[in-house]
Amino acid sequence: MVAPVMPSLEAFGNLAGMLVGKKVKTTKAAPLVGPSIRGVATYVDATGAVIFVALTDVAFIASMGAALAMIPLPSVTEAIRSGKPSDVLVENAYEVLNVAASLLNDVEGATVHVKVTKLDIGAPTAELAKRLIKPAARIDLAFAIPGYPDARLSLVALS
Repeated sequence: MVAPVMPSLEAFGNLAGMLVGKKVKTTKAAPLVGPSIRGVATYVDATGAVIFVALTDVAFIASMGAALAMIPLPSVTEAIRSGKPSDVLVENAYEVLNVAASLLNDVEGATVHVKVTKLDIGAPTAELAKRLIKPAARIDLAFAIPGYPDARLSLVALS
């Protein structure tokens, strides 16, 4: 299998900026691993097979979820401190990840039509964790959203 072409840092930043109405800077980051993973979103193809996984830290869920709906910083700070983002922040972060599927829908010149199924809070399941060990491709990003704490996302293409 040929490794899929992953979206660029700029593509993620532009998409996030368009959604939150602010200039969002994206940079390369260290891969999210172990307890730093606080959110797991799976992207499936038309057959229901999981082909991409988004791993997030709690700051991504809180900051991106808040920025999307202009939720004040104290809610974000509390979510990060407690490690328990509110249902509203989780739902908003899910929507951001859902729209991000558009960045994955045209890889290698063929339409893939992926969609995010849900955003789970916590670590990946044992089965999914095994598939993450040797991915087909991966991009690890840090997001700087003006007015909110920095956030991290790892997007993994499964082999």
